[in-house]
Amino acid sequence: MSEFPEGKLKRLILFPLVFLLFCSTPISAQENPVYAETVAWWRGVIQELQPYREQLQNLYADTEARSQFERGKIEGEFRQRLVREYPGSSFFAGMGGTWQVNGHTRIGFDRNWQIHKLIQKFGSLTKTYDFRQNLFIVEEGLNRISLKLDLRRPQGSYFVEATIPAIAVSAEQVFHDKSSGQTALKDILNAVVANESMSLRMDVLAEKMVVDLATRQEVLSRAGDLSAAGNLAPSSTQEGPAVAVSIATLLTSPGASYPNRLLPWVACFLGLSILAVVGLKLVKVLLFAKRIRSLARTVGDVGEYFKERNRDVAEDWDWGMPSPQEATSKNGAEIKTVPREWSLEVLQSLEWKRFETVCAEHIGMTGYEPKETRIGADGGVDIWVYKPGIKKAVGIVQCKAWKSYKVGVKPVRELLGVMAKEKVAQGKFITSGEFTAEALAFVEGEKLKLITGEMFLTSIRKLPPEKQKELLEIAVSGDYRTPTCPQCGVKMTLRQGQGEWRDFWGCPSYPRCKATLVYKSDTV
Repeated sequence: MSEFPEGKLKRLILFPLVFLLFCSTPISAQENPVYAETVAWWRGVIQELQPYREQLQNLYADTEARSQFERGKIEGEFRQRLVREYPGSSFFAGMGGTWQVNGHTRIGFDRNWQIHKLIQKFGSLTKTYDFRQNLFIVEEGLNRISLKLDLRRPQGSYFVEATIPAIAVSAEQVFHDKSSGQTALKDILNAVVANESMSLRMDVLAEKMVVDLATRQEVLSRAGDLSAAGNLAPSSTQEGPAVAVSIATLLTSPGASYPNRLLPWVACFLGLSILAVVGLKLVKVLLFAKRIRSLARTVGDVGEYFKERNRDVAEDWDWGMPSPQEATSKNGAEIKTVPREWSLEVLQSLEWKRFETVCAEHIGMTGYEPKETRIGADGGVDIWVYKPGIKKAVGIVQCKAWKSYKVGVKPVRELLGVMAKEKVAQGKFITSGEFTAEALAFVEGEKLKLITGEMFLTSIRKLPPEKQKELLEIAVSGDYRTPTCPQCGVKMTLRQGQGEWRDFWGCPSYPRCKATLVYKSDTV
């Protein structure tokens, strides 16, 4: 079977495609800017509500910190605080609630703090924004207009409901019995917007129709002109506004251009061309598969030969090389084998977040229940310690993965202050390095214990061998040297300093996150 020349095949497809684009240009150029402006306004409203969402999250986070991360208390305390500070608000655990921001603004939010509804009241006028359905409703008394927005295709935005009893009869007269009384005004509004009879944004038009008599009279007048010109037609569905001039009319009307009348024929020709190309490609695939099957019958022994040869090559390649599980990379700069036993060097090589995790896991292996605080501001506490079955914390722990610097008296004093504030009886300050003499003297007689790296290593070695191995696997799994961003919780990237500035660790989310750490052994 002879193949169709590839160059001719491309030209066969390209010519009708270019011609189709040429024919469709006059139609696509007639877009109404009012729809795009209305959708842009809607997106702007959503953007302006983001600070309110952040304020809700901050209020919840503050309540969470005050309740010491006891899940059973957080929801109830947040509900009471929201109602107390913003009367008229409500909150339901796992569902969301409503926030009465002030006397005329009410916000509805879900369990993920996403704002799904906004209600504004200005005297007798009420505006409702439903962000789940992209529905805008404006009403005053018996007057009510609803607008449905299409964010993907702005031209698909339309009025779904329009009720103004004072002009219902006039609207029906304009339509001359072309639609029922319940849809006449809605069809008039859609037609007026579609024909660009008024340059007002759709939401502004809806509000003016509800409250302003002059706007109603102007809309009815414009609709009367459109009806007299034959450009006013009722919308038979609720999928979008009535189109004044359909595509079929453009193709068949005497005034339509010659390329537009050929548009359906070009589309048909293009479809047949694509089918022909697909058919030829399918034949080529079937012929190729047949050749492969015939060749497969004769290469069985050759395949076995290469299988044995590849196995020998693989064994030679792996000889003397560490496996991926036995090596880790630090920003691609150096590769070291994974430690097989605990040592002070291993402990001091852990980045700060991994060191906290090791401390928490060690506490769990001694019979207590540790709870690590979240990334970000921790209030001076890295780990809350609980006894099984007891809701109140029995101790708090602060961790410092410092190797080069000794922990001074300032952070020790701060942890002691947190113990007094939270009324916690026991406290531990664990570092991978050492403490200054002033810090050790400061805690004499206090229930705060300072644990150096050597002391912590001794405690680890007192665990059963299987527990030590389990804790070591947790400590050195994956990338345990590159520091974690203290704000985002992602692994940081080593940045080169400019001029006199030294190299430093930076967050990969920059500029959204500007967190940095000094590139020194005491921060790794």
